[in-house]
Amino acid sequence: MPILNKALQALQTLEKSDIDMLKKMASPPQGVKLVMEAVCILKSVDPKKEPDPSTGQMVNNYWPSALKILSDTGFLQSLKDFKKESISDKTIRGLQKYLKEPTFNPEAMESISRAAAGICSWVCAIEKFHHVNKVVAPMQKSLAEAEKKHAKVMAGLQVKQAELKVVQDKLDALNKDLKETKDNKERLENEVEDCKRRLIRAE
Repeated sequence: MPILNKALQALQTLEKSDIDMLKKMASPPQGVKLVMEAVCILKSVDPKKEPDPSTGQMVNNYWPSALKILSDTGFLQSLKDFKKESISDKTIRGLQKYLKEPTFNPEAMESISRAAAGICSWVCAIEKFHHVNKVVAPMQKSLAEAEKKHAKVMAGLQVKQAELKVVQDKLDALNKDLKETKDNKERLENEVEDCKRRLIRAE
């Protein structure tokens, strides 16, 4: 979460003008292309199939798709609200070739584009979050189940404690009655002894 929060803060500093600069790039630098391809993969946006001029084979061109994403006025907000917990392992595997690129890091992107650096930071954070969440999520689920069981046990304990208090109150009342009875018995015995002594003196 600290890594992710730092990335979200980086996005927070970006403005519409930063995104507009990316959209105006007719022939974007390789770093910008890589960042936006990674975003397309995370957002499950398909590339445009185009023939490679050198080979004639059909290749993926993500830039037209990236431009559509960037044209969305809610683009930055969509990154902030991204459902990071539901990313598939397949999607993360698709990111690996980009993450292995030496230039795919926010520091390297900073010299190319402030927007690209912020978005790159977000992509890296999302990938890290996925791997950590795979470990943490089951623990959180187990914790929630344990807390649910604990709450149930505590509720049962409170019922038993309330029942015990009723019994304890009755016992306290009986003990009080017993003490009063013993005190009366002792008082009566003293009175009997006193009467005996008076009777002897009277005789």
